[in-house]
Amino acid sequence: MPVTESERLVLHEQLAEKIGPEPAGTLMNQLPRVDSDELATKTDLRQLGDQLRAEMSGLKSEMRGEMRGLQGEMKELRAEMLSELTGMRGKMESELTGLRAKLTDKLASHTRTTILAMLAMTVPIWVSMLVAVFISSTA
Repeated sequence: MPVTESERLVLHEQLAEKIGPEPAGTLMNQLPRVDSDELATKTDLRQLGDQLRAEMSGLKSEMRGEMRGLQGEMKELRAEMLSELTGMRGKMESELTGLRAKLTDKLASHTRTTILAMLAMTVPIWVSMLVAVFISSTA
């Protein structure tokens, strides 16, 4: 039961007589002044606990819903990314196939040119050798 202001005053006076006015003042300053309407009962605390539990339960459900929403969004983003990557892979493979064909054509062209150049250089040598052999056998 809360102490009234008049009861506090009586207590202070009796303490002042027993232990002196300064220690009595110090001790009384340590006792909080609380109005009776500010005191919480066990029922008040139970009700507050129940309210907090209900709010926390609501927040928990809300958080679960948000998490499910985020999971759905992440699945959609993953599917989009996979689709984009698959498309990019197809384009890259197509580009590489085209480049491979161009490279093969260029390589074949350069090989033909190199063979023709080598033939162009060896034919005169063979002709010269044949002429030299022919001249030496007739002489």
